[in-house]
Amino acid sequence: MKLLCLAGVGVAALLALPASAHMGPGGPDAGPVTRTELKAKLDAKFAEADTDKDGVITRAEWDAARAAKRAERKDKAFDRIDANKDGSISRSEWDGPRPDRGPPPGADAGGGHHHHGMEMAMGGEMFDRLDADHDGKVTLAEFEAKPLEMFDRADTNHDGTVTPEERKAAWEAMREKWKGKRGE
Repeated sequence: MKLLCLAGVGVAALLALPASAHMGPGGPDAGPVTRTELKAKLDAKFAEADTDKDGVITRAEWDAARAAKRAERKDKAFDRIDANKDGSISRSEWDGPRPDRGPPPGADAGGGHHHHGMEMAMGGEMFDRLDADHDGKVTLAEFEAKPLEMFDRADTNHDGTVTPEERKAAWEAMREKWKGKRGE
C-alpha cells in the first residue's frame, strides 16, 4: 500500500510529489505539480485507507495501512538485496556492493542507521495530528487540510502549480524553521 506517503502533514505530502516515495525537495527530476494533481492523489490515498468506505479513516484502518506499508517496504528491500532471487540473503549479498542501490537497509554511507522519513511522519501521533476535531476519525477534509495548506504556501505566485524552484524554496524555508526550533 502506498497509502500514507502523501498523508504526512504539510511538507511531506507536498514535497514528496511527484516522487511520493520520500521526503525532501522532490529530487532533481521532480517536475511541477498542480493543486488538482495533489488533491487527486490525496483523494486516492484516502479512499485506499478507508477500507470500509464509510467516509472516515479510523485508528484501526490507519494502523493497518501503516503495517502494510512497512511490510511492503521490507519486502522491496529484501528483493533488492537478494541478487540471485533464491529467497535467501547470503552473507555475500548482504555485505556485497550495491552501487545502484546504496548501502544495506538501515545503514547510511558511514555505517550508521537512518530512519525512513515517512516512517517517522506516519507514526501513531500523525493520526492524532490529522484528526483535527479529536473524534477518533479522520475525514477527507482533515486528511487534505495540511497538505493543501502547504501547497498553497509553497505556490508563491498563486498559479495553482508548485514548480521545482518553489518546492525547493519551501523545503529550505521549512528546514530553517526546524533548525530554529532545535536551536541550531
